[in-house]
Amino acid sequence: MMRILIIHNIMWSHYKATVFSELHKQTKKEGLNILVLQTALTGSGQKALSAVDKSIHRYPFELLFDSSFETTTVWERIKKYRYWIKQFKPDIIILPGYIDKAVWILTAMLIFNKIKFIQSSDSTYFDHKRFWLKEQIKYLLLCRAELVFCYGSSQKTYLRSLGIPDRKIWVRVQATNNDRILEKYYEYKAAEEASEKGSAIKFLFVGRFSSEKNVSTLIQAFKLLPNNTQLSLVGEGPEKAGLVELVKKLGLSGRVVFQGSTDWVGVVKFYYYSHVLVLPSLSEIWGLVVNEAMLCHLPVIVSSRCGASGDLVVDGVNGFSFDPENVQELAEKMYYFVDHPEEIERMGSNSAEIISDFTPQKAAGQMTQGIMKVLRSNK
Repeated sequence: MMRILIIHNIMWSHYKATVFSELHKQTKKEGLNILVLQTALTGSGQKALSAVDKSIHRYPFELLFDSSFETTTVWERIKKYRYWIKQFKPDIIILPGYIDKAVWILTAMLIFNKIKFIQSSDSTYFDHKRFWLKEQIKYLLLCRAELVFCYGSSQKTYLRSLGIPDRKIWVRVQATNNDRILEKYYEYKAAEEASEKGSAIKFLFVGRFSSEKNVSTLIQAFKLLPNNTQLSLVGEGPEKAGLVELVKKLGLSGRVVFQGSTDWVGVVKFYYYSHVLVLPSLSEIWGLVVNEAMLCHLPVIVSSRCGASGDLVVDGVNGFSFDPENVQELAEKMYYFVDHPEEIERMGSNSAEIISDFTPQKAAGQMTQGIMKVLRSNK
């Protein structure tokens, strides 16, 4: 039986749990044995959002550090990775992205030892400031991969800009736990006590309150909307105090509500009782809250710098994309739904139709096809 070792950063990622669980089912049918190394339990950015639910990880895994990723060192991680490579003796290793310095070193080790690997690359051009030397090293490492897994068009464009040939780029959809989210959504919809959303147009942000999420721009844009609008901010993070101050300064305390954090299932309540999701990020690898909101029949207004915007947002069909540094443009996109409330239902239905093709089953199937392609080419 061929062995596939997958290295992943943190166990907190509920959406990856769903995809890995499906991948386990599909690769098992192909006679493959997979093992996922979850490097750490969570990361510093996720601690305030929700706890880790180990019950949803229905695949073979090993948790290397029962702690936050940031409390581990590069060499501690390398030591663990090397141990499990020696123990498991994989035919292929699937690596996480280069945000982890240990992955750069591990990739070089795999190349030196002639161990075949598939590289995952979540990056888009806007994720970080780009440095020529670093990009050249990344190109040299990626070229030695059998394949490069990526999420969508923004990631593929970035890989092409590095010089990675199309034959090595393997796109798979980005998906969340669609079934669980839809189950909760329809529970709210069917509940007899469920109240109407009301006449005020309710905008929603879900995410971490950090600089790259650009929530201050959303609040400034919201200030330009009429008084019969509301904004809910769901999340926690280091910039919360400053955002609370900004809301007070702009006189929006009665219209902007900080809802606190919730887990990925509890957030469905906020999707159900809102009209439009807004994601104003300056940098966002994908933006799975867009998937979640679309599953819950919401139109979406998404920053053009979010990885999801090119694949999930069709302007005028299920929402709009915008320049996240342009407050006026964002306000205009939001104002559209104030002026045309009848469009909310139409665009929300279009969202649900578009996102129906972005499933964990499809993501796992595409990954399985990529793995099988590599295995067959090496026979």
